[in-house]
Amino acid sequence: MKKWTLILTLAVAACGEAPVEPEPYPASVTISAEEVVLTKKGEGPTLTATVFDQHGDTLDAEVLWSGTDTMVASVGSRSGVVYARATGVAEIVATAEDVADSVPVSVNFERGALQEFYEALGGPNWRRNDGWNTDADLGEWHGVTTDDQGRVVAIILQSNGLDGDLPVDAILGLGHLRSLDLSFNEEVTGTFPAEFARMTNLRALNLHHNSLEGTFPVEWLAMELVTLNIHMNKLTGTLPESIGDMTTLELFDVWGNSDLTGPLPESIGDLENLRWLGLNVTKLTGRLPRSMLNLDLEVFNWFLTDLCAPADDEFQEWLDAIPVHRDGGDCDDD
Repeated sequence: MKKWTLILTLAVAACGEAPVEPEPYPASVTISAEEVVLTKKGEGPTLTATVFDQHGDTLDAEVLWSGTDTMVASVGSRSGVVYARATGVAEIVATAEDVADSVPVSVNFERGALQEFYEALGGPNWRRNDGWNTDADLGEWHGVTTDDQGRVVAIILQSNGLDGDLPVDAILGLGHLRSLDLSFNEEVTGTFPAEFARMTNLRALNLHHNSLEGTFPVEWLAMELVTLNIHMNKLTGTLPESIGDMTTLELFDVWGNSDLTGPLPESIGDLENLRWLGLNVTKLTGRLPRSMLNLDLEVFNWFLTDLCAPADDEFQEWLDAIPVHRDGGDCDDD
């Protein structure tokens, strides 16, 4: 249409008459935002765009919206409402006839998850919170480690004044997390979260010297943890009979949970990689299982319990070979 208008204008001019001004048409379009950052899944901001004609004046023209990667972010074709779908980067495009503009979109649910974590645990009052809740790269937030793709792989916030219920949903939003250490934060409360079993990349869980309550989640038995340190909490009940399913464990420490009761499961001897075992200051009771002879422990503490060791030479020699151990005595009936 613009082509024919221009030809007609030239034809009229050739005849010696005054040129006819072409009808205004979209010459450019500008999106109001320069960048869109999304930290939560679902509906985000509504984008707007201004269309300009060939003279630079605003023009009332239809704008259609589209996205370059709808797996990351999509947009309503006429509404301009942006929806976050998955972590990544994309572009949102505004088109008016033959002209278009685009804006980069960054979707990072981990930033939103960390912000929720910060708010839930009293972040403004932490001993150190530099970087937190700012636009800085996540790896610059105190205690946060990211990989070469900027994904959060570790949170180490020992003795940092965290205060509040453990924000399980926020932590679950950190799908690449390999290490979580919130130890020596006695005001962290809540229950031992069974949901952590969904964190398939988690290898080290240090929640000792918190105030978590409840029984040992059987869902954790399917995790591939190397370190599980939950001593000095309020763990109750008994250890699962199938504790031996956690064959990747190298450190398992539950000392100081004074209401932990029952016998030490026979399957403890299946923890072939275990090097550190802490059971002291609990109400565990009964004989140490002979299956423990399969273990190559370097540290074994079980004092101030109701456990006892078989008195036979084989078991006693095994105990004596452990470099660091503090025992609770031998069984009287041997």
